[in-house]
Amino acid sequence: MIFLGVSIIFAVYVSQALLVNNKLSQDDIYAIKKLSVDKQCGTIQNYENQVTCIKAVHQSIRNKVTDFRCASRFTLIEPKEFLTRGFGCCYDRARFAEKTLEFYGFKTRHVFIIEQEYFLFNLLIPGVRSHASSEVRTSKGWLGLDSNEDFILLTSDNLPLSYEQALQNIGNIRSKMLPVTLYSKELKVYYGLYSRHGFFHGVNLPGPEINIRQIHHNF
Repeated sequence: MIFLGVSIIFAVYVSQALLVNNKLSQDDIYAIKKLSVDKQCGTIQNYENQVTCIKAVHQSIRNKVTDFRCASRFTLIEPKEFLTRGFGCCYDRARFAEKTLEFYGFKTRHVFIIEQEYFLFNLLIPGVRSHASSEVRTSKGWLGLDSNEDFILLTSDNLPLSYEQALQNIGNIRSKMLPVTLYSKELKVYYGLYSRHGFFHGVNLPGPEINIRQIHHNF
């Protein structure tokens, strides 16, 4: 009975405090319309249209909010709040990009990149450098787009690369992946992990915030 009680409490805690919901709200749609990318994203018929839309979303978010200061813990990280606040860094911008691209019919996944110096323990050690970004599914594969910097992971042949693929061949693409201080390190990519602390998307209780539907991409 004790085990059952603890299991129930744990399940409720995770479902209410730590699971990130990616369903679009009316506030999300309001913020998405502010990006004014209907012209590039309204009609998508082929891969070239997909890339054009993704680039437009990526650039519009950068242009809309030019202050890259990070929001503090206990701040709601959602598109409308980001626009109202007028500043935000990687996790704000990745969230906005993913919801916008989902609105226009793409599948996306949240990318959490962290220094790999301490193996799995790096997720538990405060101060280990990390970065939030996004990948979007195109008709030719997953395409990484940075949240802060002005780069998208396209090859010279205009083909998509995921972050995993780019990091495996980083010698050929490092100059494109900024900041160099991050991509000069040994890095690990986790999908579906939105924060290590639990104070951005849920009800402000400690623990890793995750999207359960994206976790399988790690395996």
